[in-house]
Amino acid sequence: MDPGAAGKLRGARFSFDYICLHWRRTSPKSASDPPAIVTRFAAALVLVLLVAPGLSAQDGKPWKLEGEMGASLFFGASEQAAVLFRGGYSLESDRLEFGANAGFDYGEAEDDVGQSFVNKRSWLLGAELDYEIGKWSPFIFATGEGSLKRQIDLRVSGGAGTRYTFVRNDATRFDVSVAVLAERTDSRVETGEPAEEDTLARWSNRLRFSQKFGTSRAEFGLVGIYQPAFEAVADDYTVDVESFMAFALNGSVSFKVSLVDKYDALATTRGATSNNDGRLFFSVLVTK
Repeated sequence: MDPGAAGKLRGARFSFDYICLHWRRTSPKSASDPPAIVTRFAAALVLVLLVAPGLSAQDGKPWKLEGEMGASLFFGASEQAAVLFRGGYSLESDRLEFGANAGFDYGEAEDDVGQSFVNKRSWLLGAELDYEIGKWSPFIFATGEGSLKRQIDLRVSGGAGTRYTFVRNDATRFDVSVAVLAERTDSRVETGEPAEEDTLARWSNRLRFSQKFGTSRAEFGLVGIYQPAFEAVADDYTVDVESFMAFALNGSVSFKVSLVDKYDALATTRGATSNNDGRLFFSVLVTK
């Protein structure tokens, strides 16, 4: 943190991401006949991209707006279409750093006879508050999520931990953190079936790294989170990995390639078809 910024707002950030997919293993339809969901959300994104360049982008503004559109390949998927929204807000002062994020995605696929069905629907909310006291920074956090693919109706968690920062400057950021959390998971069940709930404690270990290259025109980022259960470290754990490479085309537009992979060791026991949920995105990012 800048010591000269004591008591003042250092910066804030708001982001809005939109990602659209229309990918086929086979091609029974023409490329000009996308699913209605893709057409509707593509129109919404075009509006965002048209409005964003008109926003004032002055240095020192306490907000940041991003709009992103691209294509995504779902591992092991057949013909399908999907949309994804992401939003994030962060605020920093000389001692406190607050961040909140939200996301929602929805996907449809076609079966062998051409009937559409929902194969992916999930949401995520999260917030974190860090107290900056040098290399070591204690923090508290809370998250909530639901996932059709991983058969989670509701999962809420909250905890506290500490972060150690190795490097943080305009070009490089590298830190690791460890935390403990309490978690409750309500599995998805059919109507009329008894509810299935599970409450437990987990460790949370996070590694975060980003590096800018070539006068900040290119950036690589990586975030990895490993959360094993206290009482079943080898059998009950989740792993979230997200990496990206972004290339600035000009001052406000970047081309971005990102890999997002979520692994839940107990997803199949809840009725999911796989423990793994991975996606590769190719997108254009507009920043103001």
